[in-house]
Amino acid sequence: ATFNFVRSLSTSAISRGIIRPPTQFYGVDGRYATALYSAAIKSKNLETVEQDILKLRDTLAKDVKLNQFCKDPTIKRHIKIRAFTDVLEKLKFTSQATNMLD
Repeated sequence: ATFNFVRSLSTSAISRGIIRPPTQFYGVDGRYATALYSAAIKSKNLETVEQDILKLRDTLAKDVKLNQFCKDPTIKRHIKIRAFTDVLEKLKFTSQATNMLD
């Protein structure tokens, strides 16, 4: 009798059910991007989530005050989270994009 064992770590993509994006990114940014991509694919909202991220990019480029607010290190984190959540609600983001950005 031959036994085939597959070694898998608890953090492997298979055990977490992560769907790999077509382009692999690394570091903290890459983990967030991969998680968002995986969530969008599973919920069949990839195009909508992409539009949300592009909308956020354009909003931050146009709204100088919001951009400065996001980058200001003197503003406490809980204040930024509350304000940013309000902005995402006004922009009518999908739940996947909102969860990633909270």
